[in-house]
Amino acid sequence: EELKRKSEQGSSQIQGEVQGLFIEKILKDKFTDDLFEPISKGIQGGDCIQIISNSCGLIQWESKRTILWNDKWLEKAREDQRNANADVAVIVSKTLPKRMDNKSFDLIDGVWVASPQYVIPIAVLLRHCLVEVNAVRKAGEGQKTKMDMMYDYLIGSGFRNRIEALVEKLSGMMED
Repeated sequence: EELKRKSEQGSSQIQGEVQGLFIEKILKDKFTDDLFEPISKGIQGGDCIQIISNSCGLIQWESKRTILWNDKWLEKAREDQRNANADVAVIVSKTLPKRMDNKSFDLIDGVWVASPQYVIPIAVLLRHCLVEVNAVRKAGEGQKTKMDMMYDYLIGSGFRNRIEALVEKLSGMMED
């Protein structure tokens, strides 16, 4: 029985690796502009990191294929996310936590947990959010510089000269 259990365990480990590679492949096929960095076996981290085009963000993908859910995966995923400096961590697992109540995916303790069939929808959602956040962040860049330029213009002689010219013309029109 012990040998049988160990042989099945090795088999499930291989199945988990295959699932991780499959998820990476379908993500690569869907998001051709993004880069994907696989994390080698034995190295701390998830299965792969998705680098969204134009440096909009990073998504860390972790795949699990086991019979029972383990809440320790959430803590490990958050730690791996911090180490990889990823914006989002996702665990894809056939077995979901009981607290998900048969949902397809959910945010649990800061980690997205999803069934394998929802990898693409959640990837589209998370990727879109990261792209939008990056756009807002870039729009805010230089805001201080723009305000400084406007302030310098308003207190400078160029603005004063334009206003004086307008006032002179308006006064001339009123006299006429």
